Amino acid sequence: MRITIFGAGAMGTLYGARLASAGHAITMVARGARRSAIEQGGLKVRPRGKTRTIEVRVPVVERIEDGGPADAVLVLVRAHQVGAVLPLLAAQPNQVVMMVNVASGYGAWRVALGARLVVGFPGATGRFAEDGVLEHEIAPRLVQPTVIGEPEGPPTPRVHAF
Repeated sequence: MRITIFGAGAMGTLYGARLASAGHAITMVARGARRSAIEQGGLKVRPRGKTRTIEVRVPVVERIEDGGPADAVLVLVRAHQVGAVLPLLAAQPNQVVMMVNVASGYGAWRVALGARLVVGFPGATGRFAEDGVLEHEIAPRLVQPTVIGEPEGPPTPRVHAF
């Protein structure tokens, strides 16, 4: 699957690296120093408390429209950033998986994305260490699995594809 990751912070880095390692074609959208770091050294992750680092090289672009064709956009930004991101996503034809924690509902997302909206929540934590590597921990399945689903109703074939 060709996936554009919008948001190159901790969760974007983790999911980008894991999906690329699993064989998916990943393109990261990042700006500034984070974009430079990914261009120079790729995505670098390691499980918290371990020493082995996984390094994955992926294309990185500054604007989503420069990312080329994708089957889906995986959005991993903070809730306060969604307002600025929605107009950019609305202009794209892709399925959009919003993995953002919000309590206010999906109204604005539905207006901007319509039937292309899929929602989710990452089941992981992470922080960048002093060496720039993302140290992460995957939450136990019984505590908080990564979830992806329709905004309402049972899972559909597109959700199962993700």
